[in-house]
Amino acid sequence: MGTQTPTDRHPDTGFSVNDTPDEVNRFIHQRIMAMEPARRLIMGFSMLATGRQLAMSSIPANLPKQERMRKLYERIYGEVCPIPPSRSTQA
Repeated sequence: MGTQTPTDRHPDTGFSVNDTPDEVNRFIHQRIMAMEPARRLIMGFSMLATGRQLAMSSIPANLPKQERMRKLYERIYGEVCPIPPSRSTQA
C-alpha cells in the first residue's frame, strides 16, 4: 500500500536533530522536561519570537504592514499566502 517513512526523531527525546549524539539529545531533553511547564512554555514563546524577528529582518521594512505579514507567512510556510492582498496593498 504505502511505504513507511522512517522517523528522524531520536528515541525518548522528541528531538529530530541528527547532528548531535543521542546521549547529548537525551541530556538536553531530560533538562528541559525537568523544568516547570510554564517555564517550558515561556521558552517556546521566546524561541518563536526570535524566529519571527529573524524572518522579519529579511523582509524590506518599507513595505506596508499587511504586505510584510504576507511575506512573513510565505517565508515561514514556503508557500504563497492563501489570503488575498487587500486593495490597499495592491499596486
